[in-house]
Amino acid sequence: MKDLPPEFYKKHSEIMAENYTKIAKKLGIIWESYFEDAKVFLKNDDYKIWVFLCGVEETFKEAMDIRLLSKNGAKKYVTKVTEKRLYSIRGKNDLELYLNNM
Repeated sequence: MKDLPPEFYKKHSEIMAENYTKIAKKLGIIWESYFEDAKVFLKNDDYKIWVFLCGVEETFKEAMDIRLLSKNGAKKYVTKVTEKRLYSIRGKNDLELYLNNM
């Protein structure tokens, strides 16, 4: 699906990452570590990183709602949703491998 030049994905990823830093801090998430782990998991594929970042805003919004009830619950929610999304973005084979090794 990579219809656009790689520079597009890199530039937009930088913009999104910068915006998410502030929200992550409110949720008690260290953005740099969180994002670096995601990039490594996605094997630094600019397109997959961009796809991942496109869904982070929704995850963080939902976590902010949960945060009103429980700060720990919000962080756990982000961790769980992020893990599931990363496996689905990286590909079915990795998800099957993960599930088989649980």
